[in-house]
Amino acid sequence: MKMYFGAETREAIKIARKSAEIARKLIPGDDLKSEILRRCVIATGDPSVKDIIRFKGAPEKGVEAIWEGCEIIVDVNMIKAGLRAKSISAMEFADSKSTDTRVVSGFKKLHSRIDGCLLGIGNSPSAAMHICEIAEKVRPAFIVATPVGFVNAAESKEMIRELDIPSITTVGTRGGSTICAAIINCLIDFARDRL
Repeated sequence: MKMYFGAETREAIKIARKSAEIARKLIPGDDLKSEILRRCVIATGDPSVKDIIRFKGAPEKGVEAIWEGCEIIVDVNMIKAGLRAKSISAMEFADSKSTDTRVVSGFKKLHSRIDGCLLGIGNSPSAAMHICEIAEKVRPAFIVATPVGFVNAAESKEMIRELDIPSITTVGTRGGSTICAAIINCLIDFARDRL
C-alpha cells in the first residue's frame, strides 16, 4: 500500500516518501499497527511517540467500521479539518449556556449518533470521561482517544482502555489532535484500500 499522507504535488509526494522511508527504518513491519505507529511518528516528528501508543483489540475493527460506512465523530474542529473523510465535530453542537465543557455539551446532543460510530477524541479529557459514563447505553464501534494535558488526560485514557470497546489511545499526559487525526486517517486509508 502506497501512502502519501494526503500529498498531491510532485514535491509533496517526494517529501512524504522520504518521511515514510525514515519511519519504516524506525518501525519495520507491514501490518496495520506498524503503519499507525509510523503515521504518529511522522505527524509529530518524534520517534518516541511510538512508545506511548496503546492498542486495545484489533485496529482492523476501526477499518471495518469505516469501510461499512459508520459516521466519524470527533471532539474538536481541528481534527475534523485534518481528516481525509467526512466527519462531524462535537464543538459544532455545543450549547453555550451549558455548565459542561463545550465538547461534553456537544457530545450530549449527539448521543443518538454515537452508537456505532468511530469516535475521535484528541483534545478533551472531559469528553473521554463522558463517553466512559455513557458507554453502556451508546457504544461507539471504535475509539481513538489521545487527549493531551496535565488534568485528567492520563486518567481519561485509562478509563477508555477499560471499556469493552476496541480503541487506540496514548499513555500519560502526551497526545493531541495531531496524533488523533494521524491515526484516524490511517484507518480511513486502509478502509479505502479495501474498495
